[in-house]
Amino acid sequence: MLPTERNLSDSLLYMQQQNRVFLDPASREIMKWITRDPGERAVHDMFTRLFPQGCGGGADSQQLGLFLDVGSNAGFYSMVAASYGCQVLSFDPQKACADLVRRNYCLNGAYPVVARDLVAVINAPVSDVPTTLNLSVPARCEGVFFLPTGPGATAKQTVPTTETYQRTSVSLDGLLLNETSLEVYMIKIDTEGYEMAVLKSLKGMLAARRVRHIMIEVTPLFWARDNVPRTDIYSTFLPLLGYGCKIQRVLDMVANSTALLDSEDKLREYLVQRDFVQEDLLVSCPRA
Repeated sequence: MLPTERNLSDSLLYMQQQNRVFLDPASREIMKWITRDPGERAVHDMFTRLFPQGCGGGADSQQLGLFLDVGSNAGFYSMVAASYGCQVLSFDPQKACADLVRRNYCLNGAYPVVARDLVAVINAPVSDVPTTLNLSVPARCEGVFFLPTGPGATAKQTVPTTETYQRTSVSLDGLLLNETSLEVYMIKIDTEGYEMAVLKSLKGMLAARRVRHIMIEVTPLFWARDNVPRTDIYSTFLPLLGYGCKIQRVLDMVANSTALLDSEDKLREYLVQRDFVQEDLLVSCPRA
């Protein structure tokens, strides 16, 4: 477990020493950014608190647990999860982002703690409904956590400013429910408004009690953009209470608050009525 009395930049350096995980020198810039943003800092704090003894695969299992990074961007948290011993499935529909995750895995691959083929990259969106996306995006990883920089970097891009391609969605249940007995130790969902489709694609795994933690960014700003009724978001989250899951705001947790969204009324007030742009929730679910 990372020492809570140290700042996040020190914690990352400490993790490099303890786990021998190498991150690009640009990681210093990541930590500056995370430290400045209260929401990102809270996510990073909670993320590291959940991996004190590795990534368990079950109460009596010798298998590694899974970490699903949905909306992985350049794979910062994928690499951190791999350094704790998780098997990682990293999902991003943007080609530039998926390529960066692969590159960062190669950088880390020489180190024993992440050298066992722990990271698989899936260049696709996640949805419960088969979908083909027509993407026209800048030829770079949008919202990137970090890009490779250094003496060889150039100011001018040598790639087109826009790429156009198609990506077909995948379902998490389709990939995991009947194909493996592994449990998901954590799924991190950061999909800029498409949280509902990701959660729905995991409903079989959730019903089978094979998901321990969900770190999910909820984004009313993007729901409004896409005309998604907030009542639909509430209906998607509601079954989690029936599975015995605890739902809590990450900002509350790092403030040592015990407040929970543990009733239908509290969950509805938060997801349907409360005025906020985006926040992160941690959902923790019991085993069967």
